[in-house]
Amino acid sequence: MKSARKVTEVWSSESDHAYMLQRILRADAWNRRTLRVFAEWLSSVRSLKAGTIAVRIDSASTFVDSVASRAGCSCARAFRAITIEEIEDFFIAYGKDHGKAALRSMQAAMRLFLRFAGTRG
Repeated sequence: MKSARKVTEVWSSESDHAYMLQRILRADAWNRRTLRVFAEWLSSVRSLKAGTIAVRIDSASTFVDSVASRAGCSCARAFRAITIEEIEDFFIAYGKDHGKAALRSMQAAMRLFLRFAGTRG
C-alpha cells in the first residue's frame, strides 16, 4: 500500500509540474523567465509543493500578463512602476468574471508574486 501511495504522489507531482510549465509557456514571451524564477522561489523559499505552485503560477501568469500588457513592457519593468490603484483595478476587473474560489486563488497568487517582486527589487 505504501508503494502505491508513493507512485500516486510522484505522478501527481510530475503532472502538476508539467501543467505549470505549460502555463508558463502560454504566458507572454517577455514574462516567462520571471514566472520560471517565481516558480523556483515558491519551491525553494516558500517550500510550496508542486500542486500549489501550479495553481499559483496559473493565477500569477494572468496577473503578470495583464499588468505588463497594460504597461506595454516586460513585467520586470511594469512592476517597478505599478501603483496600488492598478493592482486594485486588476483585481476588481478579474472579480467581475470569476467566482469566489478563483478570487481567493488570485489574491493568494498576487500577494505571493508581489512579495517575490519586492525581494527582487
